[in-house]
Amino acid sequence: MSLCRGTKVVYAFLLIAISNAFIPTVLSQTEFSAYQAVAQGDLASAGNLGVSVTILTHSYQMINPDAYDMFYVASFLTGGGFIQFGYVVQSGYTCLNGFSGLYLPVSTSSCETAEYIQSGDVRWFWQYWPGSLGDGFRFGNGPTMSAGLNDTWHTYSIVDNANQTWNFIFDGTQVASLNVKPTNSSEPPDEAAEQTTDGGLEPLGPAEFRNLTYFMSGKWHQVASFTTFSTCAPSCPLPNPFTAALIGNNDVIAGSLTPIPSWESYNSQSTTNLALSAIVLVGITITAIMIYHIRKKPSQEAHALKNAARVDM
Repeated sequence: MSLCRGTKVVYAFLLIAISNAFIPTVLSQTEFSAYQAVAQGDLASAGNLGVSVTILTHSYQMINPDAYDMFYVASFLTGGGFIQFGYVVQSGYTCLNGFSGLYLPVSTSSCETAEYIQSGDVRWFWQYWPGSLGDGFRFGNGPTMSAGLNDTWHTYSIVDNANQTWNFIFDGTQVASLNVKPTNSSEPPDEAAEQTTDGGLEPLGPAEFRNLTYFMSGKWHQVASFTTFSTCAPSCPLPNPFTAALIGNNDVIAGSLTPIPSWESYNSQSTTNLALSAIVLVGITITAIMIYHIRKKPSQEAHALKNAARVDM
């Protein structure tokens, strides 16, 4: 999601990068596009009450200051909610903590703290969507370089705290808490790489994910297999070049896996050749795309498009 994990301040307007998703009233809903590469756990992991994954921190310079790259673990929750925790690569003046009233008046949004983030600064972030169109979402970002140094491994866990709150645990230490009653997941957990942009694409990571686990029946379990897929929403002018692949036992890499000889040429592609595909797919994907755009999460549209590959470990 990139409105991404924070709120950009553009002149007099608040703008959350589309990963995090707050769309100002002065912009159309199609200003940003979110491109994702996802690995989803096996069906037995649905119904969990907590997730955890270890991610390799990849720090790099962003070319587009209004683009956001995110790498995270996430769950769809019963009742329609969505929760995620990971790290974000971003730059510019950004809201670090607050509430975004998506599709509500700008005055309903709030920002507790904001600061200018230097390019290459990687920070943990969390985000929670209640699941209702008008509810907006809550979000938080960590301090500078809180996701650790480049090429270091760190564990991100979303944990149920006595059925009272969701706790966000980074390397065994609680860094944030969400005062919302936890509910079981409605789907298997996702680990994802995502780039949200208002223009052309650039390399995404890649990032490596290890040991995706879920909490169920009083203990933690390793996922047994993955379904990998790529997805994009709400209206993407370019084909999604990002993918996810299993490279070992519970070891996934996601992002820019296929070399692009020239990103300038890639971004200058005409969308004419995509028109037919869009017409064919619109009937089966429009509902999923709208849901995705509202909540900015890996959506079922990828399954509807049958653009998935299941890999058993």
